[in-house]
Amino acid sequence: MDKHDTLRKINEMLNYGIKLSIDLIESEARKILSNDKDLDEFIMGMGEAFFTFKKGGKYDIDAYSDEQLQELEEKEDPLIDFIYGNFYNIIHSEKFQEDFFELIEYLEDRFNVKAYSMRFTAKGPIKRDW
Repeated sequence: MDKHDTLRKINEMLNYGIKLSIDLIESEARKILSNDKDLDEFIMGMGEAFFTFKKGGKYDIDAYSDEQLQELEEKEDPLIDFIYGNFYNIIHSEKFQEDFFELIEYLEDRFNVKAYSMRFTAKGPIKRDW
């Protein structure tokens, strides 16, 4: 095998690894979205990956009264970190779905997966350009 054949083979294997990585991220994100009805979308691209949440759901600070927020704080409920840490209806936290985001970082280090844009709901089509 000459140098060009070797480089072509490396490129094919790299592209296959990227495809498998993107497919795995999509599959896992769809499971998370299906199991948490308060989440709306998964979005990845331009070096970021996060979930958006539905208005009025458990992650939306506007869905809680001051008394309810204080009660969550007093109970040291982990949900309070997500409620206070969310801006623009997104959840991007290492504590939220920790295994999933660790998987993304692992694949990012190897295949730069966050450069491949995708956006979808639990059952909706993937949007690649928006």
